[in-house]
Amino acid sequence: MLLRQATYFASEMLLLAAINQPKREAEWMIETIAGVSRARIYTDDEVRLDSEQEYRLRDYLERRCNGEPLQYILGTVQFRRLDLKIDNRALIPRPETEGLVELGLGFIKDHRSPLVLDIGTGSGAITLSVVDEHPGSACIGLDISEDALTLAKENSEITANQERVTWMQGDIFADNFDDLFECKFDLILSNPPYVSFEERETLAPEIRNWEPEVALFSPEDGTRALRRLAQVCQAIINPKGKFACEIGEMQGHTALNIFQKEGWEVKLEEDLNGKTRYLTARQ
Repeated sequence: MLLRQATYFASEMLLLAAINQPKREAEWMIETIAGVSRARIYTDDEVRLDSEQEYRLRDYLERRCNGEPLQYILGTVQFRRLDLKIDNRALIPRPETEGLVELGLGFIKDHRSPLVLDIGTGSGAITLSVVDEHPGSACIGLDISEDALTLAKENSEITANQERVTWMQGDIFADNFDDLFECKFDLILSNPPYVSFEERETLAPEIRNWEPEVALFSPEDGTRALRRLAQVCQAIINPKGKFACEIGEMQGHTALNIFQKEGWEVKLEEDLNGKTRYLTARQ
């Protein structure tokens, strides 16, 4: 089957399943399976899918039509300058979280050797991006999930700067959380769970049915993790250190109050779509 024929076939299948951007998703599948560029799909009549590749395409299409996220099917996700491995052991990194990294890098750009903590590291996207883009930084990626940490370690093996990364399992709700660390941090970043359980049915099925609930949902209207971060990070941040986390677009006022009550100096920041998406704080 010619690549453009396979792309048309896949696109039609995805369209029937009401998948957004069916043509582009079909192209991504063909690019991955055949190992070709998007342009080559339509210009090279010498390359065809063999029987094994056609089988893979039908498998991909069946999984996608059943709602599985495309990133999990392809097994990769692009995050800033990195191509990372991804599967259902961790939340799929999103463009909004790239913005969180951008904020964090701005805070430490004049610091020669900052020590950074990434709470809820998941696939390791934040940790690995920080050390990739700040050559003097060292980062600890912390997560409660052993499976997520295994994935993060796999990603560190396919990127550079492994010697500046430490992976650690821990729970911010543990009574002795601050005892995990023998240092204080110049920057703390976090993309915590901030979706309330009441909002579960408002999420797209490919999110609520496939991505890890522990990385998505938080009790107390989605703020329990935020409240705990406001408390425990005070003991592990340097006096001039900065904290930044991702929040829900409707949580700005609530998150502001939570951190201000714990004595933080707080500011809200918008994402590229003009939505309140980040909270930054310092002591």
